[in-house]
Parts: sequence; C-alpha cells; structure tokens
Amino acid sequence: MVDPGFFEGLVQPVREAGMLMPLLATALFVGQQWGAQPAAAGAARAVYPAWAAFALSLGVALVLSLTDALPLSRVPWPSLVAAALGGLTVAVGRTWGAPVFAVLAAVLGAGVGLAAVPPPAAASATAMPWALAGGVFVGALAGALAGAALVRPLRWAWARVGVRVLASWVAAASLIVLALSIARG
Repeated sequence: MVDPGFFEGLVQPVREAGMLMPLLATALFVGQQWGAQPAAAGAARAVYPAWAAFALSLGVALVLSLTDALPLSRVPWPSLVAAALGGLTVAVGRTWGAPVFAVLAAVLGAGVGLAAVPPPAAASATAMPWALAGGVFVGALAGALAGAALVRPLRWAWARVGVRVLASWVAAASLIVLALSIARG
C-alpha cells in the first residue's frame, strides 16, 4: 500500500508558491534551451546533463530538508531567488552552453527541493516523511518535464516571445513574494 504522504507530495509542487515558481522557471528554461538546440544529437548532449543535474540537486535538497541538515524557515528565499534567476535567464532569450545549462538546472532543482516544507499535520515542524519527499521528487520531475515538453516545440516568433514574457512574470512574482515574505517577517 502506498503511503498517503506520497500522493500529497505529488501535488505539493503546484500548491506551494515557493515550489511552483522555480518549477515554472525550470520548465520554461529547459524547454527554451532544449528547443534552441539543433535537432541532432547535440540537443541530447545538452539536455540530459541538465535533467540529471536538476534531479540530483532536487533529491539532495529534499534529503537535506528531511534530515534537518538545513534549518527550514518560513520564507523559502533560496527557491524564490532561484526562480527569479531562472526567469530572468529565460527572459534574456539567449542560448546558453551545456555547463551553464546544467548549473542553472541544478540551482532550480535545489530551489524546488529546499522549498518543500512539511505539511502542518507532520509530527515534526522541521522534518518531512520519506513518502512525502518521494512524492515531491516524482511530482516535481513530472511537472518540469511536462512543462518543458510544452515549451520545446514552439517555433513561432510570437510564441517564443510569450515564453520570455511569462518567464519575466515568474521572475517578478518571485521577487514580489520574496519581498513580501521578508517584510512580513
């Protein structure tokens, strides 16, 4: 039987603003960069390391959150800063090399993982159940991959501009949520 925490973790990336912003930025960034690569094997060489970096950093950040290695705060500032950085990178509209691509994907994965906060019903205020972390991992990977797959085939100029505008809105919303969270204390 699957723990109910797993299913709660599946939807947590789209319920929490601190996780949704870097997840949207990841989908837009990877989709934009993936679509800009040549259709030959060059696209695979650039995209697979980025997905591996995203998954690895997401997993490490979830484990760090789960084992109380990092103090969790109410303000998910690392994830919001990562989302703003990812959104601004997409808004620039430039094709980045594979190393920059992988590093930014890793930063965004860590942002999603560090924003994974335990539900209020959790036994501890600083630790998450393993099932919830597994659900967050699967849900975040599936959401980022689905979003990138929607952005990748866009070839019309107006659609690419729309992706860049959406990314700038993600960056702006992340910075606004961050500023309000810090102001509120």
